[in-house]
Amino acid sequence: MQNLSGDPSQEYFADGMTDALITDLGRLGVDRVIARGSMMQYKGTKKPLTEIARELNADALVSGAVLREGNRVRVTAELIDPKSQMQLWSDRYEADLRNILVLQSDLASTIASKIKRKLSRHERTPRPVSSEAFDAYMKGMSHRFKPNPKDLGLRMQYLQLAVQKDPDFALAHAAIAGTWAARIVNQFSPPREAVGPAKAEALRALELEPDLAEAHLALAVVKHYMEWDWKGAEAEYRRAIELDPNSPDIRFHYATLLGPSLGRFDEWKVQMDRCLELDPLTVAYRYYRGRHLMTLHKPEESIAALKKVLQESPDYEQIHDGLWYAYESTRQYDQALVEAEKSFARKGDTEVLETLRGSGGDYQLAMRRAAEVLERRSLKKYTSATAIARMYAYGGERDKAIAWLQRAYETRDQGMATLKYAPMWDSLRGDPRFEDLVRRMKFPA
Repeated sequence: MQNLSGDPSQEYFADGMTDALITDLGRLGVDRVIARGSMMQYKGTKKPLTEIARELNADALVSGAVLREGNRVRVTAELIDPKSQMQLWSDRYEADLRNILVLQSDLASTIASKIKRKLSRHERTPRPVSSEAFDAYMKGMSHRFKPNPKDLGLRMQYLQLAVQKDPDFALAHAAIAGTWAARIVNQFSPPREAVGPAKAEALRALELEPDLAEAHLALAVVKHYMEWDWKGAEAEYRRAIELDPNSPDIRFHYATLLGPSLGRFDEWKVQMDRCLELDPLTVAYRYYRGRHLMTLHKPEESIAALKKVLQESPDYEQIHDGLWYAYESTRQYDQALVEAEKSFARKGDTEVLETLRGSGGDYQLAMRRAAEVLERRSLKKYTSATAIARMYAYGGERDKAIAWLQRAYETRDQGMATLKYAPMWDSLRGDPRFEDLVRRMKFPA
């Protein structure tokens, strides 16, 4: 939605309204709603509507604007047929900020009915929320797509303010749970310190709103990556999809459970394809699809997919890590070392980067020395045990790699969730100590 306030500091509010409308339309049974990540690529664009619709394979487009004046919000919206460029419907809504969730729900319901889709039985009437709480929530969620320590810290700060202002704000509790989970999945926090608050916030959100898809997703991520409760995680992912079938994020995490964790690759493809159908332009989903192909033992397809992501999104932070993984698994060690160096350069980790460059081009020596750097670092601050194990495995240090995987098991490191199928551990397979770890993870047969 366009920000009509004339105040750039209010962009977060307009973007948040866009995100909320997309989410509500997805919940209301519209067959396919393009996700925020792809739609935001067109923010401020002057492309013709017909071109946007063709690129997104969309049958209808919603355009809108939001004006916030103090605690009053005015929203205008229109539904457009991109082929004829005719306006099918338009209206204006106005509400106090504390009733903004009701306004969003009414707007989404009207649009869904106008495009003649049957409303889901999961339609809900949101409770009023404190205006201060909602504003803090919107500010927090403006950092949603920035998975780095600084932005996750800001996101948590605003979301905690939201629940301080309104302790019964279920969406904020779910978002806090998701933020804790993001810190763990991105290896920014020790899992044992984060799993408790992550699960508590998800359960609090569900206590307040049992049919909140975001809360079921947050609980699923906790069960998947931190508790290794495979059946419980799948049940929560499936419930989240039932409540919000158009969420690419839910589809993505469910796909990650099905493929890299459980080896159910046919089902992985169904969910990953649906994720990309819903959100074709978000680089993270395209990147992980390419990376997951390694788990399917399709290295050439993986490298081709990752190179395409690199060509289209050269600034994506994780792309060189994915290519390093792929080249290492195919024993293209010279290229793997190049990508490893680029990966640590992109992270700004000069200590590891200099270690890699100072190993004379000897890949295994470079990996062993880098692992030693990370091991020493782990004595001073949190460092993922599976990250250290990976470097030792690449360096041919089987005993040290397995020792660090055993530590990863004890600390519930999120990287253990892919232990059974990830190619990075292929050099350890067959070792009784490694196989015992796989057994203790209790992966389904």
